[in-house]
Amino acid sequence: MEKPVVFLSHSSKDRRSLSRLREMLIEKTGDTIDFFLSSDGQSIKLGHNWVHRIEEALQTAKIMFVFITPNSIGSSWMLFESGFEYSKRIRVIPTGFLGMDIAALSPPLSILQGFNIGSSDGLDNLIAILNEEFSYNHAARFTGSEFQELLTEGGLLGISPLGQYTPFIDNIRIRIRQGFKIHIDKIIEEAIDFFKESKVEFEHSLNHIQTFGLVMRVDPGPNRYLEIELDSSLVSVTFPILETLLKKIREEGVEGIMMEFRFNSLIRCEERGFKLSAKLYGLPISFGSEGKLGYGDFEFKVDSLHVLGATTVLGGGVHEGATLGVTFKVNNLSIDSLRHLIELLFERGVLFIWRGST
Repeated sequence: MEKPVVFLSHSSKDRRSLSRLREMLIEKTGDTIDFFLSSDGQSIKLGHNWVHRIEEALQTAKIMFVFITPNSIGSSWMLFESGFEYSKRIRVIPTGFLGMDIAALSPPLSILQGFNIGSSDGLDNLIAILNEEFSYNHAARFTGSEFQELLTEGGLLGISPLGQYTPFIDNIRIRIRQGFKIHIDKIIEEAIDFFKESKVEFEHSLNHIQTFGLVMRVDPGPNRYLEIELDSSLVSVTFPILETLLKKIREEGVEGIMMEFRFNSLIRCEERGFKLSAKLYGLPISFGSEGKLGYGDFEFKVDSLHVLGATTVLGGGVHEGATLGVTFKVNNLSIDSLRHLIELLFERGVLFIWRGST
């Protein structure tokens, strides 16, 4: 009996996690289904015409899962695949994966019924849909460790406490020029002592210290500043370290520092003041100086990030993303409050995913 074909539409950048998911699905369905994944090296054998093989799979597929991830959401090829299947009246199911929520989709995919994979229960939905579609009765369920394995294969250690838009954050930066409790030349020494006391693994040089997901650099020259850079996916680990360290070396602690979230090129922002304020109407927002807005524990400002030649600047050049600058009005780093602010700005359209002119 010929096995039914299920097309797994995806970005090749997600090959590792989707290849592992395909292996799991084959195991849990007893190899009764042919799962087509163009990038896994199995669905398309070496030496075969890949365009012809994809076309063949599109023609024979009975159902399609469209995996929406930070890598795939801007893919025109995936839109082509899903549109082709939809035109054939094949069931097309948008599937949020690797931290993405299908609520971020725009038409035409947003008009289709889908679901998010945010836990092992979300993975179980795949089995339930396959059972329904093909009148099977596979009882196998996914475990929490299997879900975690897929996140790890996708480059995620888990769902970030900064929320669903974390994958769009390239990095987080802090630059401080004054207000230190100790001389700026001694900051690295202080950080080394702190990391040793805390039993945190690190490496360092004269003006630089780095641990997992966090790097500090000191400029002892005329500008005399401290710069800290963090990876957004590991803030649950680095924020407590950062907060304690800042309170040890800085007079004001966390209060008054400006943290800049730099988003990747898929993210744009509403820069026009009157439009931005209209989107935030009805919220407890206050107006501050230099275009900043007050909300809860923060003052914040959104801006476009541009690239001019090899130098990143604000205000000119090729549009390459957006920034969110957040200044703390309190002396603590609240991840929950930051997540709420970021999600609110996306919900209100102040920050949004760019899909070109179409």
